[in-house]
Formats: sequence, structure tokens, C-alpha cells
Amino acid sequence: MEEAMEIDTIYQNYQIYQNVEDAKDSSRKGPGDDYHPYTPTTPSHPDIAAKDRTTGGIRMIASIVLMITLSISLVTVIVIYYQEHTYLKDVAHKTQKMSGSLKMGNSSSISEQDHFGFQIMVNLAEIQAEFQALQDCNASAQEHKFQLLRNQENASRALTAMQEEFKDALSKLEEGWKINGNHLYFFSTDKRSWDDAEKFCVSQRAHLTSVTTEEEQNFLNSKRGKANYHWIGLTDQGSEGNWRFVDGSSYGKLMKWSAGSPDNWKGSEHCAHLLKDGRWNDCDCPSLFKWICKKPFAV
Repeated sequence: MEEAMEIDTIYQNYQIYQNVEDAKDSSRKGPGDDYHPYTPTTPSHPDIAAKDRTTGGIRMIASIVLMITLSISLVTVIVIYYQEHTYLKDVAHKTQKMSGSLKMGNSSSISEQDHFGFQIMVNLAEIQAEFQALQDCNASAQEHKFQLLRNQENASRALTAMQEEFKDALSKLEEGWKINGNHLYFFSTDKRSWDDAEKFCVSQRAHLTSVTTEEEQNFLNSKRGKANYHWIGLTDQGSEGNWRFVDGSSYGKLMKWSAGSPDNWKGSEHCAHLLKDGRWNDCDCPSLFKWICKKPFAV
């Protein structure tokens, strides 16, 4: 911009100079100077001719200097323009490149953020899965612990019950109970009705005896004495003809009824007892007989 203003200033000075010279030429002309008829003239004065040559030389030199100055100024302007154009082009290229880099950087940053966020979610899911697995494992361990405690309690109760059974068995053996296999048997010496005999057995945590095998039948006959009747735990009270053992043993495996029994004589015989020979017979339940109690014993 400064170079353009300098060129304008030089051009304006040149115009002023040219106008001044034109004015000087006009002032030296007289009326009718524009018309030059051919008239013989006399040679001018030598000083005047020398002066005119000097003035013309000065004008030529000034013109040459002005042209050189203008040329230099024009070249300078062209160079400056080219430099500014190149600079602006370079700035635009760098700006575009920087913008592209920023876009790539933002894209890369966003991509990295997405990847980082995804990785966090994956890690969080894995942590949650491991935490859930630990909770499940802890719950399983707690359940196992509770099961062990329950088993311990059950074992403790079973041991206590076994100890009680042994103590009770020893006590009953001292009282005259007999042992056969896994059962204890009590043979009474007094007589009671069937119902009262069963009540006594229950008070001893037992029942009137069942008879399910031939071996057991022989054992009972060997211990009770053949001169007595003994109540056993076989009855059809409440359901005529449906005989059952009160301790829950299966009826029908062994039946040792005497001939013609059970006959429900007079319609009132609903309880069974052992005859002297060991056969079974139905009889009135209020009848007074000795009895046999039977109690399981876990060895």
C-alpha cells in the first residue's frame, strides 16, 4: 500500500512539473506564435541556443529518471503483490491443513472416547458378573454352612436320642425286659384289659406286640410260659373283620389263628390274644389277661 501511494505521489509531481513547463512555453510565445510562415530568420544568439539545449537535456534526464523510478516502483509493486499472494496462499493452505488436522483429531478423540467408554462398560459388566458370582458363591457357602449346622443339629439330636435309647434299654433290661434282635419285649405278671394293657405299653414308649415272623412267634412262646393267655396288639375294633397291628406292622405275613378263629363269638370279640399253645384267638377286649409289650431298639 505504501509503494502505491509513493507511485501516485511521483506521478502527481511529474504532472505538476509538466504543467509548469507548458506554462513557461506559453509565456514565451507571442500573438500569432502558433502560425509559422516561412520567413527568413537570423541566427539566434549563442547564449539563447545554449540555454535551450540545457533545458532540453534537463527535461530528457528528468523523463528518464521518472521512467526508471516508475519502472522500479512497478517492479516493486509486482514483487510485493506476488509475495503477498504467495503468503496468503500459503496461509490458506496451512489453515486448511490445520482444519483437517483438527477434524481428524476430533474424530480420533471421539473414536478414542467411544472405545474407552465401551471398554469401561465391558469392564463394568465383567465386574458385575464377578460380583454376582461371588454373591452366588457366598450364598451357596452360606447355604452349605446352614446345611452343615442343620446336619450337626440333627446329628446331635440323633446322638442324644440314641443315648436316651441306650439308657432306656439298660433300664428296661434291669426291669426284666427281654431283647430279641432289634426289639425289647415286656412280659407282664399281672392282668389287664386289652385297652389298659395298650395304655401301659404306650407309657413305656412301646405297643402291644406284633407277630410278623415264625422266629418271633417261637421267641414269644418260649418266654411267656404256656400256662397263660397274653394280649397281643392285634384288633379289628372300629372296623369288623379288618384286623391290624397297633404298632403299624403289616398284617398277613404270618397268621397263627386257632381253628375256627376269628369267629367274633356273640359279636363282641375284637381283640386277639395268645392261647396256651401259642395260637391266636379273638376275645372280648375287656377280658383280663397278661400282655406283652414290644419296643424297637436300635443297636
